[in-house]
Amino acid sequence: MKDDFNIFILCYYNVFIHAVIIYKLFQVVTNVFNNHTLWCCS
Repeated sequence: MKDDFNIFILCYYNVFIHAVIIYKLFQVVTNVFNNHTLWCCS
């Protein structure tokens, strides 16, 4: 039972880390895109 719980926690932790990484990447991409658009339009 304890091993199953550890695997469960690890899986959730993994998913959480990936979600955070994707979110950060998304923020960076949007920032770059916005800056690029501003730079092109100004």
